[in-house]
Amino acid sequence: MSPRRLAIEKRIGKERHLAITGVRPVPGGISSTTWAWFHAHHRSLLRRADLVGHLNTFLIRTWCGTRMVDPSNASFMGVYSTMALDGWNDELCENVSLPRKLLPEILESNQVAGHLTRQAASGLGLPIGVPALAGMIDTSAAMLLTGARPGQLLNVCGSTDVLALLTDRPKSDERLITRAFGIGRKWMSVSTLAAAGSGIQWAHDQLFPDYSWPKFNRLVKELARSKHSASVRFGPYLAGDRMSIEQRTAGFTGLTLATTRREMLKAIIDALASASAERLPLLLSNRAKPLRRVVVTGRGFDHVLRRDWQGRWRFAREEEATLRGLGLLLE
Repeated sequence: MSPRRLAIEKRIGKERHLAITGVRPVPGGISSTTWAWFHAHHRSLLRRADLVGHLNTFLIRTWCGTRMVDPSNASFMGVYSTMALDGWNDELCENVSLPRKLLPEILESNQVAGHLTRQAASGLGLPIGVPALAGMIDTSAAMLLTGARPGQLLNVCGSTDVLALLTDRPKSDERLITRAFGIGRKWMSVSTLAAAGSGIQWAHDQLFPDYSWPKFNRLVKELARSKHSASVRFGPYLAGDRMSIEQRTAGFTGLTLATTRREMLKAIIDALASASAERLPLLLSNRAKPLRRVVVTGRGFDHVLRRDWQGRWRFAREEEATLRGLGLLLE
């Protein structure tokens, strides 16, 4: 367990940190831990810092010369009052020794963040002065394509499986990542399976390298239709767990000399399907009446992951949801 991440919570208090940021200082869920690490190990380098932000901060500074970040990215920085949407939090900044002067202005995702400079326009092949919008996190952009109504569920299926609920009544929970949507007073409650499609890919590469992908996909579908394995079990944490500070690892239990690779693959499928279904009650506790139409995007094994979902759901697939959602920022 990282003492740096624990120190962030210890100084401010676990519950208070969660109540302000909507997330614990987990790997992949917050970037204040990175600042704290540099402050401890490379303080001289930080003295040269001029601006702290995320990718859109860097791009806009490079293209337009302005200093900004949108609320969805600010939520990942660990010093933003995500649950209240009221800007940078002095207590959190002091907690990780981050000077406020280094933080950018917060602009909603559909606001103009700046205009292309002559140098940037020349490099991009665009006219000088073209306006650049603030932008947003990829999952928020995909949610924008759905219509962004409170209660909407979005399932992004890929190497990582992301299940997100849009809400106007956020409730922090240490088992979820809560972040600003990016426009208006809306939030995203998010749960991820860090190794979903990549876990099945791993099973193919390590257990069934002699199978072509079409043949392997047929086997996955066959095993997904059968009942849960009673003997072999699998912990689906090949890429850790983005909800935990102390990172978990994957593993099989119940193996014997008689165990077959089919049984091992079956255990992986069952574990991913169960983990996906277990997220639903937690997410839906944020809203009494969720919309029953779930928008699905990505090219993962969504038919496997939603196998054990309880209740009646309608699934609508949208291709390239993030790119198409970003286009709606112009409207």
